[in-house]
Amino acid sequence: MNVPSIAHKESLPSLLSRASQALASATDSAEVLEARDLAKLAYDAAKSAGRMARAKKAHDDVISAVYRAQADALLIEARAKMRLADEYDAAQERGEVAKAGNSSKPEELARANDLGISHKEVHEARQIRNIERDDPGAYERVTNEIVERGEEPTKASVRKAFVQHNSANNEWYTPPEIIEAAREALGAIDLDPATSEVANATVRASQILTIEDDALSLEWPVSRIWMNPPYAAGLVGKFIEKFIEAAEAGSSGIVLVNNATETGWFQSLASISSAICFHRSRIRYVTPEGALPGAPLQGQAIFYVGPDPDRFTRSFAPFGVILYGGDT
Repeated sequence: MNVPSIAHKESLPSLLSRASQALASATDSAEVLEARDLAKLAYDAAKSAGRMARAKKAHDDVISAVYRAQADALLIEARAKMRLADEYDAAQERGEVAKAGNSSKPEELARANDLGISHKEVHEARQIRNIERDDPGAYERVTNEIVERGEEPTKASVRKAFVQHNSANNEWYTPPEIIEAAREALGAIDLDPATSEVANATVRASQILTIEDDALSLEWPVSRIWMNPPYAAGLVGKFIEKFIEAAEAGSSGIVLVNNATETGWFQSLASISSAICFHRSRIRYVTPEGALPGAPLQGQAIFYVGPDPDRFTRSFAPFGVILYGGDT
Protein backbone atom coordinates (compact mmCIF):
# COMPACT_ATOMS: atom_id res chain seq x y z
CA MET A 1 0.00 0.00 0.00
CA ASN A 2 1.63 3.26 -1.10
CA VAL A 3 -0.80 5.74 0.40
CA PRO A 4 1.58 7.50 2.84
CA SER A 5 4.21 8.22 0.19
CA ILE A 6 1.89 10.23 -2.02
CA ALA A 7 -0.69 11.68 0.36
CA HIS A 8 1.43 14.69 1.39
CA LYS A 9 1.46 15.92 -2.23
CA GLU A 10 -2.34 16.15 -2.44
CA SER A 11 -4.63 18.96 -1.42
CA LEU A 12 -7.00 18.26 1.47
CA PRO A 13 -10.16 18.24 -0.71
CA SER A 14 -8.44 15.86 -3.14
CA LEU A 15 -7.39 13.51 -0.35
CA LEU A 16 -10.91 13.50 1.12
CA SER A 17 -12.39 12.80 -2.30
CA ARG A 18 -9.98 9.95 -2.90
CA ALA A 19 -10.71 8.41 0.50
CA SER A 20 -14.45 8.60 -0.12
CA GLN A 21 -14.15 7.09 -3.60
CA ALA A 22 -11.82 4.37 -2.35
CA LEU A 23 -14.35 3.31 0.26
CA ALA A 24 -17.25 3.42 -2.19
CA SER A 25 -15.43 1.16 -4.64
CA ALA A 26 -13.81 -1.17 -2.08
CA THR A 27 -14.66 -4.83 -2.66
CA ASP A 28 -12.57 -6.54 0.02
CA SER A 29 -11.10 -5.86 3.46
CA ALA A 30 -7.71 -4.81 2.05
CA GLU A 31 -9.33 -2.06 -0.01
CA VAL A 32 -11.46 -0.98 2.95
CA LEU A 33 -8.27 -0.72 5.02
CA GLU A 34 -6.70 1.44 2.31
CA ALA A 35 -9.72 3.75 2.35
CA ARG A 36 -9.54 3.91 6.15
CA ASP A 37 -5.85 4.84 5.99
CA LEU A 38 -6.55 7.56 3.43
CA ALA A 39 -9.23 8.96 5.74
CA LYS A 40 -6.74 8.95 8.62
CA LEU A 41 -4.26 10.90 6.49
CA ALA A 42 -6.95 13.38 5.54
CA TYR A 43 -7.82 13.82 9.22
CA ASP A 44 -4.17 14.45 10.11
CA ALA A 45 -3.84 16.94 7.25
CA ALA A 46 -6.99 18.78 8.34
CA LYS A 47 -5.84 18.84 11.96
CA SER A 48 -2.49 20.31 10.91
CA ALA A 49 -4.23 22.90 8.72
CA GLY A 50 -6.45 23.83 11.67
CA ARG A 51 -3.45 24.43 13.92
CA MET A 52 -1.89 26.65 11.30
CA ALA A 53 -5.10 28.58 10.72
CA ARG A 54 -5.55 29.22 14.44
CA ALA A 55 -1.91 30.29 14.81
CA LYS A 56 -2.35 32.79 11.98
CA LYS A 57 -5.67 33.95 13.49
CA ALA A 58 -7.47 33.09 10.27
CA HIS A 59 -11.06 34.15 9.66
CA ASP A 60 -13.72 32.02 11.35
CA ASP A 61 -14.97 30.81 7.96
CA VAL A 62 -11.55 29.39 7.15
CA ILE A 63 -11.28 27.57 10.47
CA SER A 64 -14.85 26.30 10.12
CA ALA A 65 -14.05 24.88 6.66
CA VAL A 66 -11.01 23.07 8.06
CA TYR A 67 -13.10 21.66 10.92
CA ARG A 68 -15.66 20.49 8.37
CA ALA A 69 -12.93 18.66 6.43
CA GLN A 70 -11.70 17.11 9.68
CA ALA A 71 -15.24 15.91 10.46
CA ASP A 72 -15.67 14.52 6.95
CA ALA A 73 -12.45 12.54 7.32
CA LEU A 74 -13.66 11.06 10.60
CA LEU A 75 -16.98 10.12 9.02
CA ILE A 76 -15.25 8.29 6.15
CA GLU A 77 -13.02 6.50 8.65
CA ALA A 78 -16.05 5.53 10.77
CA ARG A 79 -17.84 4.10 7.73
CA ALA A 80 -14.75 2.13 6.84
CA LYS A 81 -14.58 0.80 10.40
CA MET A 82 -18.21 -0.35 10.21
CA ARG A 83 -17.43 -2.34 7.10
CA LEU A 84 -14.35 -3.81 8.75
CA ALA A 85 -16.44 -4.84 11.76
CA ASP A 86 -18.85 -6.69 9.47
CA GLU A 87 -16.05 -8.40 7.57
CA TYR A 88 -14.14 -9.27 10.74
CA ASP A 89 -17.23 -10.81 12.37
CA ALA A 90 -18.05 -12.73 9.19
CA ALA A 91 -14.50 -14.11 9.12
CA GLN A 92 -14.88 -15.22 12.74
CA GLU A 93 -18.12 -17.01 11.92
CA ARG A 94 -16.39 -18.78 9.03
CA GLY A 95 -13.69 -19.91 11.46
CA GLU A 96 -10.95 -17.89 9.73
CA VAL A 97 -10.28 -15.51 12.63
CA ALA A 98 -9.78 -16.42 16.28
CA LYS A 99 -12.46 -15.36 18.73
CA ALA A 100 -11.52 -13.81 22.06
CA GLY A 101 -10.55 -16.56 24.47
CA ASN A 102 -10.44 -19.22 21.74
CA SER A 103 -7.34 -21.32 22.21
CA SER A 104 -8.16 -24.08 19.72
CA LYS A 105 -5.58 -24.37 16.95
CA PRO A 106 -4.18 -20.86 17.59
CA GLU A 107 -1.45 -21.34 15.00
CA GLU A 108 -4.07 -21.86 12.30
CA LEU A 109 -6.29 -18.86 13.09
CA ALA A 110 -5.63 -15.26 12.13
CA ARG A 111 -5.68 -12.62 14.85
CA ALA A 112 -6.86 -9.01 14.63
CA ASN A 113 -3.33 -7.66 14.14
CA ASP A 114 -2.75 -10.08 11.26
CA LEU A 115 -5.54 -8.33 9.37
CA GLY A 116 -4.21 -4.81 9.84
CA ILE A 117 -6.62 -3.84 12.60
CA SER A 118 -5.97 -3.92 16.35
CA HIS A 119 -8.26 -5.51 18.91
CA LYS A 120 -9.10 -2.02 20.20
CA GLU A 121 -10.07 -0.93 16.69
CA VAL A 122 -12.30 -3.99 16.32
CA HIS A 123 -14.06 -3.04 19.55
CA GLU A 124 -14.51 0.59 18.44
CA ALA A 125 -15.70 -0.52 15.00
CA ARG A 126 -18.34 -2.76 16.54
CA GLN A 127 -19.47 0.04 18.84
CA ILE A 128 -19.96 2.42 15.93
CA ARG A 129 -21.71 -0.21 13.82
CA ASN A 130 -24.08 -1.32 16.58
CA ILE A 131 -25.05 2.24 17.53
CA GLU A 132 -25.60 3.13 13.87
CA ARG A 133 -27.84 0.09 13.40
CA ASP A 134 -30.00 1.28 16.27
CA ASP A 135 -29.83 4.98 15.33
CA PRO A 136 -28.85 5.46 11.66
CA GLY A 137 -26.87 8.64 11.00
CA ALA A 138 -25.92 9.14 14.67
CA TYR A 139 -22.19 9.49 14.00
CA GLU A 140 -22.67 12.14 11.33
CA ARG A 141 -25.08 14.09 13.53
CA VAL A 142 -22.63 14.06 16.42
CA THR A 143 -19.75 15.39 14.29
CA ASN A 144 -22.02 18.03 12.73
CA GLU A 145 -23.11 19.26 16.14
CA ILE A 146 -19.49 19.69 17.22
CA VAL A 147 -18.59 21.67 14.08
CA GLU A 148 -21.73 23.81 14.32
CA ARG A 149 -20.72 24.79 17.85
CA GLY A 150 -17.44 26.08 16.41
CA GLU A 151 -15.42 23.36 18.12
CA GLU A 152 -12.70 21.18 16.64
CA PRO A 153 -13.94 17.62 15.92
CA THR A 154 -10.99 15.71 17.34
CA LYS A 155 -11.08 11.95 17.57
CA ALA A 156 -11.32 12.19 21.35
CA SER A 157 -14.15 14.75 21.38
CA VAL A 158 -16.19 12.90 18.73
CA ARG A 159 -15.75 9.56 20.49
CA LYS A 160 -16.79 11.04 23.83
CA ALA A 161 -19.85 12.73 22.32
CA PHE A 162 -20.78 9.59 20.39
CA VAL A 163 -20.59 7.40 23.50
CA GLN A 164 -22.67 9.94 25.44
CA HIS A 165 -25.19 9.97 22.60
CA ASN A 166 -25.40 6.19 22.77
CA SER A 167 -25.75 6.28 26.55
CA ALA A 168 -28.62 8.73 26.29
CA ASN A 169 -30.41 6.38 23.90
CA ASN A 170 -29.62 3.03 25.50
CA GLU A 171 -28.99 3.52 29.21
CA TRP A 172 -32.24 2.92 30.99
CA TYR A 173 -31.44 2.30 34.63
CA THR A 174 -33.28 -0.30 36.67
CA PRO A 175 -35.58 1.01 39.43
CA PRO A 176 -33.92 0.60 42.85
CA GLU A 177 -36.62 -1.69 44.26
CA ILE A 178 -35.78 -4.32 41.65
CA ILE A 179 -32.07 -3.98 42.34
CA GLU A 180 -32.72 -4.47 46.06
CA ALA A 181 -34.75 -7.62 45.33
CA ALA A 182 -31.93 -8.94 43.15
CA ARG A 183 -29.39 -8.30 45.89
CA GLU A 184 -31.61 -10.15 48.38
CA ALA A 185 -32.02 -13.10 46.01
CA LEU A 186 -28.30 -13.38 45.21
CA GLY A 187 -26.92 -12.40 48.60
CA ALA A 188 -24.72 -9.79 46.92
CA ILE A 189 -23.89 -8.56 43.43
CA ASP A 190 -20.34 -9.32 42.41
CA LEU A 191 -20.49 -8.29 38.76
CA ASP A 192 -22.59 -6.01 36.57
CA PRO A 193 -21.21 -6.41 33.03
CA ALA A 194 -23.44 -3.87 31.28
CA THR A 195 -23.55 -0.72 33.32
CA SER A 196 -22.06 2.69 34.11
CA GLU A 197 -20.60 4.46 37.13
CA VAL A 198 -23.91 6.31 37.55
CA ALA A 199 -25.99 3.11 37.57
CA ASN A 200 -23.61 1.39 39.98
CA ALA A 201 -24.44 3.92 42.67
CA THR A 202 -27.67 1.92 42.95
CA VAL A 203 -26.48 -1.55 41.92
CA ARG A 204 -23.37 -1.45 44.14
CA ALA A 205 -21.66 -4.30 42.28
CA SER A 206 -18.13 -5.17 43.40
CA GLN A 207 -16.99 -5.12 39.75
CA ILE A 208 -18.54 -3.36 36.78
CA LEU A 209 -17.95 -3.32 33.05
CA THR A 210 -18.97 -0.20 31.12
CA ILE A 211 -19.33 0.55 27.42
CA GLU A 212 -15.61 1.39 27.39
CA ASP A 213 -14.59 -2.07 28.62
CA ASP A 214 -15.98 -4.21 25.76
CA ALA A 215 -17.54 -6.77 28.10
CA LEU A 216 -18.29 -9.14 25.24
CA SER A 217 -14.59 -9.71 24.56
CA LEU A 218 -13.62 -10.32 28.19
CA GLU A 219 -13.80 -13.45 30.30
CA TRP A 220 -16.28 -12.90 33.14
CA PRO A 221 -15.19 -14.29 36.52
CA VAL A 222 -17.34 -16.91 38.23
CA SER A 223 -19.54 -14.69 40.34
CA ARG A 224 -23.04 -13.52 41.26
CA ILE A 225 -24.13 -11.47 38.27
CA TRP A 226 -26.79 -8.81 37.86
CA MET A 227 -27.44 -7.78 34.25
CA ASN A 228 -29.80 -5.37 32.55
CA PRO A 229 -28.26 -5.61 29.06
CA PRO A 230 -28.43 -2.93 26.34
CA TYR A 231 -31.58 -3.49 24.30
CA ALA A 232 -30.14 -2.18 21.03
CA ALA A 233 -30.54 -4.53 18.08
CA GLY A 234 -27.62 -6.91 17.81
CA LEU A 235 -26.44 -6.36 21.39
CA VAL A 236 -28.99 -7.96 23.69
CA GLY A 237 -28.58 -11.42 22.16
CA LYS A 238 -24.80 -11.23 22.43
CA PHE A 239 -24.95 -10.24 26.09
CA ILE A 240 -27.37 -13.10 26.81
CA GLU A 241 -25.05 -15.51 25.03
CA LYS A 242 -22.16 -14.25 27.15
CA PHE A 243 -24.21 -14.59 30.33
CA ILE A 244 -25.09 -18.19 29.44
CA GLU A 245 -21.37 -18.92 28.99
CA ALA A 246 -20.72 -17.49 32.46
CA ALA A 247 -23.56 -19.56 33.95
CA GLU A 248 -22.19 -22.71 32.37
CA ALA A 249 -18.82 -21.89 33.98
CA GLY A 250 -20.45 -21.75 37.42
CA SER A 251 -21.84 -18.25 37.84
CA SER A 252 -25.29 -17.54 39.22
CA GLY A 253 -27.23 -14.46 38.25
CA ILE A 254 -30.32 -12.44 37.52
CA VAL A 255 -31.11 -10.90 34.13
CA LEU A 256 -33.77 -8.30 33.36
CA VAL A 257 -34.93 -8.19 29.72
CA ASN A 258 -37.99 -7.55 27.60
CA ASN A 259 -40.31 -10.55 27.45
CA ALA A 260 -39.51 -11.18 23.80
CA THR A 261 -40.57 -14.82 23.95
CA GLU A 262 -40.27 -15.27 20.17
CA THR A 263 -36.52 -14.59 20.09
CA GLY A 264 -33.80 -17.21 20.16
CA TRP A 265 -31.92 -15.48 22.98
CA PHE A 266 -35.05 -15.46 25.19
CA GLN A 267 -35.63 -19.16 24.60
CA SER A 268 -31.97 -19.96 25.28
CA LEU A 269 -31.98 -18.01 28.54
CA ALA A 270 -35.27 -19.59 29.64
CA SER A 271 -33.88 -23.07 28.99
CA ILE A 272 -31.14 -22.66 31.64
CA SER A 273 -33.13 -20.62 34.19
CA SER A 274 -34.15 -21.95 37.60
CA ALA A 275 -37.03 -19.46 37.79
CA ILE A 276 -38.54 -16.55 35.87
CA CYS A 277 -40.59 -13.64 37.16
CA PHE A 278 -42.98 -12.14 34.62
CA HIS A 279 -43.41 -8.59 35.86
CA ARG A 280 -47.08 -7.70 36.27
CA SER A 281 -46.63 -4.31 34.61
CA ARG A 282 -44.23 -2.67 32.19
CA ILE A 283 -41.24 -1.43 34.17
CA ARG A 284 -40.69 2.32 34.17
CA TYR A 285 -36.93 2.62 33.78
CA VAL A 286 -34.93 5.53 35.11
CA THR A 287 -33.10 7.85 32.72
CA PRO A 288 -29.56 9.15 33.29
CA GLU A 289 -31.15 12.40 34.45
CA GLY A 290 -33.19 10.55 37.06
CA ALA A 291 -36.59 11.18 35.48
CA LEU A 292 -39.10 8.37 35.07
CA PRO A 293 -40.19 8.13 31.41
CA GLY A 294 -43.39 6.56 30.16
CA ALA A 295 -43.70 2.80 30.27
CA PRO A 296 -41.97 0.88 27.44
CA LEU A 297 -43.96 -0.85 24.72
CA GLN A 298 -43.17 -4.35 26.03
CA GLY A 299 -43.43 -6.08 29.35
CA GLN A 300 -40.37 -7.50 31.09
CA ALA A 301 -39.14 -10.80 32.45
CA ILE A 302 -36.60 -11.34 35.22
CA PHE A 303 -34.57 -14.54 34.91
CA TYR A 304 -32.83 -16.35 37.75
CA VAL A 305 -30.05 -18.85 37.19
CA GLY A 306 -28.74 -20.42 40.37
CA PRO A 307 -29.17 -22.98 43.15
CA ASP A 308 -31.88 -21.27 45.26
CA PRO A 309 -35.06 -20.51 43.27
CA ASP A 310 -37.06 -20.36 46.52
CA ARG A 311 -35.00 -17.41 47.70
CA PHE A 312 -35.52 -15.74 44.32
CA THR A 313 -39.28 -16.34 44.67
CA ARG A 314 -39.39 -14.72 48.11
CA SER A 315 -37.67 -11.65 46.70
CA PHE A 316 -39.58 -11.32 43.43
CA ALA A 317 -43.06 -12.71 44.11
CA PRO A 318 -44.31 -9.17 44.94
CA PHE A 319 -43.44 -8.11 41.36
CA GLY A 320 -45.29 -10.75 39.36
CA VAL A 321 -45.93 -14.40 38.59
CA ILE A 322 -43.03 -16.81 39.14
CA LEU A 323 -42.49 -19.84 36.92
CA TYR A 324 -39.93 -22.49 37.74
CA GLY A 325 -37.54 -24.04 35.27
CA GLY A 326 -39.62 -27.15 34.77
CA ASP A 327 -42.69 -25.03 33.96
CA THR A 328 -41.07 -22.98 31.14
